[in-house]
Amino acid sequence: MSSNLKVNTILPSTGNTVAISGIASVTSSISIASSCTATTFYGDGSNLTGVSGVTINGNVDNRLVTATGTTGTINGEANLTFDGSTLNNTNGGANFTKSANNYILVGSTNASGASLVLDGDSNGDGSGTDYAFLTHNTDGDLDIVVDNPANAGNIKFFTNSTTERLRITSGGQVCIGTNTATRALTIKDPGQIHVESTSTGNWVGMSIKGSSGTNNYNAYFGMLDSNGNFFIDNGSNGNDFVITQSGHVTKPNQPMVGCRHFSQNGSTVYNDGNDIVALRFHNVDVNVGSHFNNTTGIFTCPVAGNYFISCQSNLRAQGSQWSSLYIIYKPSGGSAQKLSDNWMPSSLNNTWSPISASHLCNCNAGDELSMAYSAAYSAPSNSSTSGGVQMSIFLFG
Repeated sequence: MSSNLKVNTILPSTGNTVAISGIASVTSSISIASSCTATTFYGDGSNLTGVSGVTINGNVDNRLVTATGTTGTINGEANLTFDGSTLNNTNGGANFTKSANNYILVGSTNASGASLVLDGDSNGDGSGTDYAFLTHNTDGDLDIVVDNPANAGNIKFFTNSTTERLRITSGGQVCIGTNTATRALTIKDPGQIHVESTSTGNWVGMSIKGSSGTNNYNAYFGMLDSNGNFFIDNGSNGNDFVITQSGHVTKPNQPMVGCRHFSQNGSTVYNDGNDIVALRFHNVDVNVGSHFNNTTGIFTCPVAGNYFISCQSNLRAQGSQWSSLYIIYKPSGGSAQKLSDNWMPSSLNNTWSPISASHLCNCNAGDELSMAYSAAYSAPSNSSTSGGVQMSIFLFG
């Protein structure tokens, strides 16, 4: 039929199908023994019966609903609620599982950072000072934070479920193998550290610095890749202490001087009624730190310590005078004094007069040591009247 179909008490067709292209208006009822299809059904459906529905068990505000997929029943989960801002699980645990790589994403859409907050307090609301959190901050750093009301929260790392391996205390100390900090880093059982470098020509070890704001001091110790020597460098001035792979010990920066062959007079370093003159030398074979001045003939102690001085002269006096050898010590800011005063008679162009002297003295920085002789009695004018003359000074300890 091409227009409206109105059904009262007349059966419009005795066939199996009735096709209506417009609107069918039924004033009473219509019975369909098989199925009925339409593009649109009109009305509120309040009088429809026999239509199956879905039942929600545990229908309470804010509960999340779940379904089994095999029945027409869904459930409001009593332990899992969401009020629009907080997802709350009261069952004591939640599992996130899948067959492939699994992860939980906490993201920010306005570059304000993202955090995962853990609150083990009684209220669990993430407020106050009793919680921990991980934050990816706006600088791109990962912040790991723990706090409690006593400001004594520690960060602890475990293996084998209950074995604590590492702890960062609330004071910032790191403990490995122990939970008691003795220093900024405490390692126990075994208390050993392995440091290794695989770069050729490098050194492996430790750099330390003492900085008070006014004074800044650097030191290094370790091993050289080039020769395997263990070294200590205090002050970036070269290796101060070295142990070779063969066990030999050297102190390359130890203050010392070794001189030979008398040259001419140096400075007057003492007077006991006559000028006592320091010796200058043709050859200065060793002068570590350049603490010996061969113009004055004076060695200046660079640091406090025990200095050993050894002198030997073999002078031929002029005329029938005497040969002499002095060791002169002059404290910084003080008066010179004799540590040694030795004499030997001789005859001109006939007898050489060997004299030797040595002394170990405790000196302060800035004190002076020198090998000298009395110019009044034995004053060779040049090396032609000097034989074996030598002097050595070194810091003993």
